[in-house]
Amino acid sequence: AASCERRKACLRYSFRGDQIKPGIKELLQALFAANIPCVVASSTKTEIVLKYLKRAGIDKYFSFVIGGDKVNESKPNPEIFLKAWKSVDVPLEAALILEDSENGLLASKNANMSSICIPDLKFPEPEYESIPAYIVETGLDVIDILGI
Repeated sequence: AASCERRKACLRYSFRGDQIKPGIKELLQALFAANIPCVVASSTKTEIVLKYLKRAGIDKYFSFVIGGDKVNESKPNPEIFLKAWKSVDVPLEAALILEDSENGLLASKNANMSSICIPDLKFPEPEYESIPAYIVETGLDVIDILGI
């Protein structure tokens, strides 16, 4: 797994209704303060993702949002992550994906992008545990890892 130093990040976040995972708002604030661009690449329709971001009060932290309706193939195909990455001026090796699903972890691997897993409904099965650089509980853990 890739080491995580303080670097620019390409951020993907998934939504369950309008609830935000613990520590995500603090993580977004820290990334914003460090001038690290954040984007969303979600399998959910773009229009719905935009609505959730706004309802959760975190839409201002993202410079680009892409949903599953804007790509030809879904995860584990890396298309959505690569489209999101192209929206920011960040070298591929400096991009970081926050992911909660096994297909998303595979997509990050297929895109040759580093990832951190913040499990949602279930912990990744053993065959997926080696894909992310870290598996953490909250966004606060990511702040510590990135040193921001």
